[in-house]
Amino acid sequence: MQKDLIMRCIQFVVLLLLLHSCSGKSTTVFIEAESFKDKGGWVTDQQFIDVMGSPYLMAHGMGKPVADASTDLVVPESGIYQLWVRTKNWTAPFTDLQTPGIFRVLINNIEIEHTFGDGSGSWHWENGGKIKLRQGTNSIVLKDLTGFNGRIDALLLTSDKNFTPPDSLPVQDSLRREWLGLPQEAPLAGKYDLVVAGGGIAGISAAVSAARLGLKVALIQNRPVLGGNNSSEIRVWRSGKTQRGKYPELGSIVNAMGIERAENYKEGNSFGDRAKEELVRSEENISLYLNYHIVKAITIDGRIESVTAVNIENGSELRFEGSLFADCTGDANLGYLAGADFREGSELRSQTGESKAPVSDTIQVLGASLFWWSKETVESVPFPDCPWAIQFSEENCQHALQSSWNWESGFSKNMITDMEEIRDNQLRAIFGNWDFQKSKSLRKAEYAGYRLEELGYIIGKRESRRLMGDLIITQHDIDNQVEYPDGCVAIDWGVDIHIADPENSKYFPGEEFRAIALHQGKETSPLFHVPYRCLYSRNISNLFMAGRHISTTHVAHAATRVQRYTGTYGEVVGIASALCIRHDVSPRELFERYLNDLKAALKIGVPEKI
Repeated sequence: MQKDLIMRCIQFVVLLLLLHSCSGKSTTVFIEAESFKDKGGWVTDQQFIDVMGSPYLMAHGMGKPVADASTDLVVPESGIYQLWVRTKNWTAPFTDLQTPGIFRVLINNIEIEHTFGDGSGSWHWENGGKIKLRQGTNSIVLKDLTGFNGRIDALLLTSDKNFTPPDSLPVQDSLRREWLGLPQEAPLAGKYDLVVAGGGIAGISAAVSAARLGLKVALIQNRPVLGGNNSSEIRVWRSGKTQRGKYPELGSIVNAMGIERAENYKEGNSFGDRAKEELVRSEENISLYLNYHIVKAITIDGRIESVTAVNIENGSELRFEGSLFADCTGDANLGYLAGADFREGSELRSQTGESKAPVSDTIQVLGASLFWWSKETVESVPFPDCPWAIQFSEENCQHALQSSWNWESGFSKNMITDMEEIRDNQLRAIFGNWDFQKSKSLRKAEYAGYRLEELGYIIGKRESRRLMGDLIITQHDIDNQVEYPDGCVAIDWGVDIHIADPENSKYFPGEEFRAIALHQGKETSPLFHVPYRCLYSRNISNLFMAGRHISTTHVAHAATRVQRYTGTYGEVVGIASALCIRHDVSPRELFERYLNDLKAALKIGVPEKI
């Protein structure tokens, strides 16, 4: 505690000194890269805001330089300015070889001599040297050099030759606010009965069910599309079954989300992004906020009062007040910010008595995946040499034209703090393997006419944090089909634990990118009904949760995590929220005092839209 206080004091003093240095006659102009007017072929990546502080632009060209990004920069007075660019060398955590993630900056059509992106392996400010700017409008262009995932967070130009931007995130965040002119408190977006964080299958279901039952709902999603793992960005089919068990009406909203499953997952339209958005926008009680990421929660006496979300394209903020909140983020982002009890990793067998729990490994998690595929052409298609990627041989090459679920990484890492490295390790595996197949393998003639057609960059997670409720599901509950009085969502997926493929571990220890599933009884297990008490927080009185992060052990999570189930949890949360508002009670009090009302409502299900 004393050490934290000292660190905060040091950061405050540093901030005062920096603010003082910027408050004289010098001029500082700050640009968030994600706010560029024309992003060209660069993509906005928001997945790591909570760790590195901001969304950023990435040149995801699969080996071909992407089109330039450009924007205008308005400078209050002409002069000589120092250019700083926040970037990182994304391959540095893995190899000392020259990184491919490099780019140049052009200002007023003059190319800066410095090559950005080949410095430190952590996010940092690189000095681009001095540049002459004119008063008024100046142009800035980002020029990708390789197509291999160079990345940029922000640019800063200052006439103060003694100023160096800070790498400390708390100090940097305070300066960002000043540079962007953000108010100390974000403007109020509205007051809602239910604020839903996360627009995946669970979040859509929670919002729609609550809205149809009369609640005023805000749905906040940190991507431009809805659907989460079941979107065109990630492309995971909705698994599991709905509308059965004790409450066969549950699951109707999940089943209304467009195409159930198609043979060709390579077509983004197969995942029904438009159908999901139309479903949400057709509900007059829902206010939809796409491209907003929740960064702050105000909690007083164990109750959330409001949340603040930042726009991932322009940096503006909005504040949302609510009577109830639902964390449907998958990563439990809202619960974490609010101070909810959570777990990460795995419980030990000695703690839970679960036969499938690890004996000693408490950091075991299910991995995360990127989908990729290739396309056959009529001509030979070259692919760049990738010495910085994972290196392959005839013995360990993964001969493939596309991925499947088992291209998976991160089994022994933290799925929040290590996530960028986990994603990047998988990129290195995919690029390195494709390079070997195309250029070095004895079978390279088989791949000559294929090109790498598409590769995701938003990673599909299976497990990260789990929020703790009044009841925590274990393997025993599932194996023995324990009947709880508040059991509501019928599941029978079976315990589906993924671990690193031992064959992959033999060749790539610590960099595994392939998985095997220790799965018995897939959709043939007897039904177990997930209890309502797993869908609200045990220590934040007005917080629901629906998604893969409901209240379970690591082992039980492997049976409760698939998307038709998570969507049905969302429907239950929507129904329960309406009852909480009607009776003016907390989620826990609803169980304690109005369980029969909840059961009756679950039998009826969510009404169809009129």
